[in-house]
Amino acid sequence: MPTLPYLVVVRATRYDEFVARRLAASGTVCLVLDETAAPQGQVPHAPTLRCTETLLRTPGLPQGPDGRFFVYNVDYYLYHAAAAYPDYAYYLLMDFDSVAQCDLDALVARAASENMDYVGQPIATDIEQWMWLASCRGAYPAPERIEAHMLYVALFSRRAVSVLRSRRLAQAERFLGGTLGDWPTAEGFVPTEARLAGLNTAPLSDYGAVPRVSWWPPYHERQLPGLAADAFVHPVATGTPYLRAMLRGGVPAALKAWWLMATSKRVPKPV
Repeated sequence: MPTLPYLVVVRATRYDEFVARRLAASGTVCLVLDETAAPQGQVPHAPTLRCTETLLRTPGLPQGPDGRFFVYNVDYYLYHAAAAYPDYAYYLLMDFDSVAQCDLDALVARAASENMDYVGQPIATDIEQWMWLASCRGAYPAPERIEAHMLYVALFSRRAVSVLRSRRLAQAERFLGGTLGDWPTAEGFVPTEARLAGLNTAPLSDYGAVPRVSWWPPYHERQLPGLAADAFVHPVATGTPYLRAMLRGGVPAALKAWWLMATSKRVPKPV
């Protein structure tokens, strides 16, 4: 079978109209649906890979800290999708609340022409201030050698997926054997190991504007037309999830969210 160009891998813990709109991206889009919390019923999208934490961490991959599987092990979803669909040259891993507003065909074609293995966006803060640094100190004792990237959107070559999975399994042997005290979060593991393995890497910002790819603030789905110059936006939400996200920012943020929701037209259902 000939090698296919790329697979967009959207990881999610639910399926609803909002997620359905994220699956309308260009290229072939695979939904990796984590049903650990609850089964999601009928999903009118193909391909869809249903999974649980137990399935994703076998064989040989640990769960990591309790209650933070979805945070620590973003790369597991990548390995799971690539194992099910191994004939793609590239895999674009995206969170369900990441929105692509660029030409994905052109982005992947450029990465291929440059023989790029991994494209991800570094965190903006100093590594010593990074909130997940402690998880990586055991595996990488020198903090200045640790790289940390936001994996809300990241592109991987097939070679990168294979290399990273092999290195994750080797790391898992140490962790499960008790010689590695902490399980490194994927946001530190992926870019650090990609560099150590000598893979060709580049920041996502080299491939498009990403000033609004971060953990905060959330953007309402109705704001996207005004952000058309951005290649990717994260996090994006609508309805109650947006309001809940803004509530974490305090009363002023919640009032802004309420006003935006009250004055916005309803997002139409996907055709």
